Amino acid sequence: MNGPEQGDGSKPVADLAPVAFPMKRTQLFDPPPELGSLRAEQPLCPLRYPDGEVGWLVSNYALSRALLKDSRLGMRPKAVAVGDPEVWSVVFEGLEKTGVSLANLLELDPPDHTRYRRLLGPLFTRSRVDEQRDQIEAIVTDTLDAMQEAGPPVDLVKMFATPIAASTQCVTLGAPVNDGDQFLRFPAAALSPNATEVQIRAAFQEFTDYLEPLIEQKRREPGDDIISYIVRQEELSTAEIFSIIAQLFIGGHSTVEGMLALSVFVLLTNPEQLKILRDDPSAIDKAVDELLRYATIFQIGAATRVALEDIEVGDAIIREGEGVTVSLAAADRDPDRFTEPDTLDLRREQNAHLAFGQGIHMCLGQHFARLEMKVGLSRLIERFPTLRLAVPVEAVEMAGDDELNYGVRELPVAW
Repeated sequence: MNGPEQGDGSKPVADLAPVAFPMKRTQLFDPPPELGSLRAEQPLCPLRYPDGEVGWLVSNYALSRALLKDSRLGMRPKAVAVGDPEVWSVVFEGLEKTGVSLANLLELDPPDHTRYRRLLGPLFTRSRVDEQRDQIEAIVTDTLDAMQEAGPPVDLVKMFATPIAASTQCVTLGAPVNDGDQFLRFPAAALSPNATEVQIRAAFQEFTDYLEPLIEQKRREPGDDIISYIVRQEELSTAEIFSIIAQLFIGGHSTVEGMLALSVFVLLTNPEQLKILRDDPSAIDKAVDELLRYATIFQIGAATRVALEDIEVGDAIIREGEGVTVSLAAADRDPDRFTEPDTLDLRREQNAHLAFGQGIHMCLGQHFARLEMKVGLSRLIERFPTLRLAVPVEAVEMAGDDELNYGVRELPVAW
């Protein structure tokens, strides 16, 4: 691929020492400053993974978009750019032994990926998702009722982001709306670098024990929901059905929960931008995409690939078998693509961010995520017009520097 060049003044790639993935933030919502320097000076840079393997780090928009769409890059789920590789190997091994990775779109290339994507695609069209709006509205209303009844101060993560994400996933999948906890325990173990293989397998067994009767019920009495649709597909094995349901819940819940909480924190610390939404609720569409661009929760992992053959990029050659990790956060702050990229602008036009990825692996549930964010944030602002932080900004506990996703652990608010 004769892709985007390295840029004027950049050093030959062969002369560069591999870097570790930059994770230390100096500003709450900005990517690590080293990523900005790399984007300007060396947007394709050798990257040393924690296990010692050397691959590539991509940090500008044009090259990130091009490589994410390049069919010569395949999925590389086990290349984790931070943390203890031995600990993560336990997590991955535990997941493999449960069978939950069998139909994981984040681990598959064509033709398997194409098969599952074609099968699931009709469930996630914009029109199909829009049909869920009334149910999502009801979930958000119930959540805000409970939040108001609890009275300030409350933890917005626990009282708002988590229940909305979990309940919405239950409703769209076809599980009882209050069964979110049944789903949450497995991803809590599966996505934790501190979990042992025994804990992962035990959590998955509990998850299986919950799903088996639910699936049998859907076989007997199918409805207009995702699980009913999946169990009707005769080409799928029982193991594939379990794997698909688990992956849909994990992917749909954790990202929406993280973005809802982080978005509220961003808005509460940018009162002039929050006022835009208070004064003009119709601005929510552009606002959600700007929040996804400005404060994407993905740090590393979701956009990591492996070269299936040699790929020429400028004066560099990505060799077959080498890992390629794209920094979505850095790409979405690229001044060559976005005007004043480090400024939150809820009225931003032409906001073609990469928060959902690009190419054949672009997030399947992006329309669901946008709808949940639009409804959740709109109704929160409408219901609690005086919403504010209940603690100083610096007291808000963040999840970040050494984790796969960036976000808020607790967000105390009052009104």
